[in-house]
Amino acid sequence: MDALDESVLLEHIGGLENQKARLLQDISDIDHEISMARARHGKLRNQKAAISRLPNEIFITIFQMCLKRWPPKKPAFELVASRVSSRWREVVLGTPFFWNSISISIDPSKSRMDNRLQLLVARLMRSKPLLLDITIVDRGSTFLNPVLEEIIRHSSRWQSLSLSSDTRDPKVIFWIERNLGPVIAPCLQRLSIRVGRSPSILPNSPPTPLNYDLPRIMTNGAPSLSFVRVTGWALGRLEPPLRLVNTLHLEGCERFSVSYRQLQAAMVTLPLLTNLSLRSIAISLLQDPLETTDPAIIPSLRSLRIYGTEIPSDSILSRLSFPQLESLFLHDLTAFNSLTIPSLRSLTLDRCEFTSTDIFNIILAFPNLCSVSIDEYYPTIYTVLLLPPADTFGWSNLRIISLQDMAPIDTAH
Repeated sequence: MDALDESVLLEHIGGLENQKARLLQDISDIDHEISMARARHGKLRNQKAAISRLPNEIFITIFQMCLKRWPPKKPAFELVASRVSSRWREVVLGTPFFWNSISISIDPSKSRMDNRLQLLVARLMRSKPLLLDITIVDRGSTFLNPVLEEIIRHSSRWQSLSLSSDTRDPKVIFWIERNLGPVIAPCLQRLSIRVGRSPSILPNSPPTPLNYDLPRIMTNGAPSLSFVRVTGWALGRLEPPLRLVNTLHLEGCERFSVSYRQLQAAMVTLPLLTNLSLRSIAISLLQDPLETTDPAIIPSLRSLRIYGTEIPSDSILSRLSFPQLESLFLHDLTAFNSLTIPSLRSLTLDRCEFTSTDIFNIILAFPNLCSVSIDEYYPTIYTVLLLPPADTFGWSNLRIISLQDMAPIDTAH
């Protein structure tokens, strides 16, 4: 009897649980119907509001103004606006302008990256047919490759591309070169590639020569490219076509150096180069101290910036000729020597430990300066400026002296 009672009770319990499940499903269905009814009711109420009578074109103009002022650390404006109402969502999703600026941070979490890849695909589709401004930040995950594979499908629409990677994985160079190597980017204007300092990448390899006749990426062409920044381990390994570039920033890393011949050969292949910035690139001396070379001419350069003690600027300025150079910025250098550059009008010296002889050489090298910006390292300049007119070396056109980083105690209130 006890066994029979137990069997009956278990059957009764199972029946109750099934009934409960059906009731819960009914409640869930009713909740869903209530939610849908409320959404329809809210849409009807919103349609009666005065703002809902505005045409889409005015909505788009207002949203564009909001987008310009949107705080960068908040969730993307287009995502927030698309959740306000069905009308706003319809306007935002149907306007490519809100989706063509793409920024993706690559995360080591697979679940988060799955969501970000889905959003990336959605942005790429919703932004058609506009040009794309893409920023990729890789902080050390293995998900860079699928992101690159996704964006190269739209390389014909690239307008700017910024790729920054801090990863220590040697595969990062391979991934970038494999994906971007055969790409053609007809509309690309700005390119920035940085692969952070990573001793695990080819630690014992010899310096990679600068060879801009043979680009490593975008080998099928980037005819609109005008601005290029290549830094870290990307330098010497991931250069795009540069013949039409007018602004170039090169920044090296440990164990990266070039010879003067490599630098000269690279520079003369850039006939349109107008702005050049060099940072942390060790330039090795000629092997034979008696060997001489004619200065390479950089015909179009207007602005030159040199950073870091790794670069012997005295030799750069004496071995490269800049007939059109107008602005020169020198930072953290210890010696100076240069060919005469009559065209130079503006000079900035920042934290350079120059001797008195160096200062006099500067005055001789740049006779037509109009503007000088200096910090507290250069008292010799004031001595020269106070010399009688017959004893001065030049700078008769000097009109502006700017002082940097003055201590507040030295500034009158």
